[in-house]
Amino acid sequence: MQHDVAPNSAQTLTSALPTMGAAKADAIWLRIGILLTLIIAFVLGLISFLNYSNYRKTINELNQNSVLVLARDLRQAITLGFSAGLQPQENAQLNTNIGEMLQKHPDIQYIAIIGDSNRELVKGPASPASRERWAARYAEAGVDQVWQVADDANDQIGLSYANDFGAKAGAVVIAYARTPVEQQARQMGWQLGQDALLNLLVLALITLGGVYLLARRMTRRIRAVASYIQGAGTGAAAAPLDDQLLDEHTYGAIADFVATTQEVAHQITAIEQQLGQAPASRPR
Repeated sequence: MQHDVAPNSAQTLTSALPTMGAAKADAIWLRIGILLTLIIAFVLGLISFLNYSNYRKTINELNQNSVLVLARDLRQAITLGFSAGLQPQENAQLNTNIGEMLQKHPDIQYIAIIGDSNRELVKGPASPASRERWAARYAEAGVDQVWQVADDANDQIGLSYANDFGAKAGAVVIAYARTPVEQQARQMGWQLGQDALLNLLVLALITLGGVYLLARRMTRRIRAVASYIQGAGTGAAAAPLDDQLLDEHTYGAIADFVATTQEVAHQITAIEQQLGQAPASRPR
């Protein structure tokens, strides 16, 4: 039986591992750069989300405060009418103020003045569902208390008021559209997203370039060590390894590895020679 053994098996053994190490060294800067880029992307995304949430909360609060100011103006007109013995439905100044507010603030859907006597002064398209909501909240509210309800299309802010005896007499309800606030928040979200992507692109290029520059020296060291191991293992002429590139422990470990690899290669070569000289067995 003839034994066929590849004549380059020892050389393949001694050269495969250093070649793989050199190939991995060439790509290590890219792996580090991608990892850092992912971390930067996460941080930018988190910052953008927090900024968006803060902006959305701020514009909602500003919008609510501006509507609340209008509600307090109407409440003041109502209490002044009480001093003159006028109910809200009889207060001409109150009606004038409501008309001016609806004209100056197109986001306001309707304004309602409600009372315990179930008499209402409503200017604008107030739906029956909205009336039920504010009636329920008004029944639970105390004197001079602010409350808020919301439906699919708008938000409603209510402000209770008292009569001359300090008892709860009614409330001012102002409903305003939520769409303008949502549009502003959406525009800011798009702007923050675009800024985050632009910053990510710039920082990714800087990061990859910086990692590449910093990793060049390490890559050269890995290539030098791989070339030395491959040359020493195959018996080819190799440039001597500069011990200044490595610390003493690593330098000694590489020397031991090369010596062991050479010994294994010599043994494999001897085995191949013995197998090649063995007589071929003949079939009986």
